[in-house]
Amino acid sequence: MRVHLAVGGCLAATHHGMAAEPKSPLHRIVALLKDMQSQISTETAEDESTYNKLSCWCDNNEKEKSSSVEEAQSAIEMLTSDIASGEKSVQELKSQISQAREELASNQEALDSATSMREREKKEFHTYETEAIANIEALKAAVLVLGKAQSLVQDSDDGVAFLQSRVDRGTKQDDEDGDARRVVGNIGLPHVDLAQTKVTMTHALFASVKNVVNAHLDLETAGKVNEVMMELTHGEVGAQSGEIYGVMQQLLEDMQKTLKDTSERDSASALSFQGLESEKKDEIKKNTGFIDSRMGALAATEKKVDG
Repeated sequence: MRVHLAVGGCLAATHHGMAAEPKSPLHRIVALLKDMQSQISTETAEDESTYNKLSCWCDNNEKEKSSSVEEAQSAIEMLTSDIASGEKSVQELKSQISQAREELASNQEALDSATSMREREKKEFHTYETEAIANIEALKAAVLVLGKAQSLVQDSDDGVAFLQSRVDRGTKQDDEDGDARRVVGNIGLPHVDLAQTKVTMTHALFASVKNVVNAHLDLETAGKVNEVMMELTHGEVGAQSGEIYGVMQQLLEDMQKTLKDTSERDSASALSFQGLESEKKDEIKKNTGFIDSRMGALAATEKKVDG
């Protein structure tokens, strides 16, 4: 296109020159070729400049794009590594949370079980303690009555022994001997009338003590004790009252010791439970805090991986 325009221009100039100064056809052709050469040189220089610019742009653009590709590739590799690391962290966090929840459930179950057992022990001890105290008070009252009766029997025995000794010595005072024999006969051992001393056992006390005796003594011993106590309800005391007094006194001491030992064991159990309760509550608090922290970390890691 440029050549044709140049040729046209040259022809126009030639015609104009011819009008001014006629030239031969050869001269006109030479002039036309020179103009064409000049135009081509200019266009060549322009094309070369354009080429150089485009070539420089291509080189620079290639370098920039290559660098960008390398950076993108590096970023992809880094992101891929981060995603893999994040997914591994997610699995580890889930495993830690699962394990912590199992420990929490185990600690809570242990605490609930210990609490239930302690409540049962407290209830059982309270029931036992209430009953034991009532039984001990009944035994104390029964032992008191037996003690007073035994004291009276002992005094009576001492008096009879004194009178009997006088008879055995064979005193010559017949009237005194006759009085002694009458006293021995009138006491009527082995029973002593306690009506004048007011040493009696109420039927209510007898019923309470009888239950204790039947529950803690063998059948034969319990029968003897109940027999003596039944006599006491009628204001009488038998010759076995001394033996029965000893049995009842020992039973009272045994029950007092059992109550004391049981109370100490319950106190020790309460202290043990308090220690266990404090320990389990601390562990439950730690489990809960650990789970909360790991849940937060898990949410943040999953967001990072999915983002």
